This record gives sequence, structure tokens and C-alpha cells, in this order.
Amino acid sequence: MIGVNPRTIRRYIAAGHLAAFRLPSGRALRVPVSAIESLVNSGTAGGTSK
Repeated sequence: MIGVNPRTIRRYIAAGHLAAFRLPSGRALRVPVSAIESLVNSGTAGGTSK
């Protein structure tokens, strides 16, 4: 969807740069679209521009 490795998303969540919540099963994580938009718009995402 956003072109990054799932491991990168997990690192951003662990570092507190990206908000996420666990589903009741305790295993799966969900990241709200608004959290992704905030990260991208803040310029915190460490990607390179093309």
C-alpha cells in the first residue's frame, strides 16, 4: 500500500513514530490511516524523494 517493508513499520511503531493498536487476538496490529498520513505529512518518514 505505501511501499515500505513491514519490518520498517514495526520499527516505527516501536520507536513511537507511528500509532498502532493490537486486535483482541493479541497478535495482529492495525495502524489507522490517519496515523500513516500524519507520519508522511510530518516529514518524519526517513525515505528518499524520487
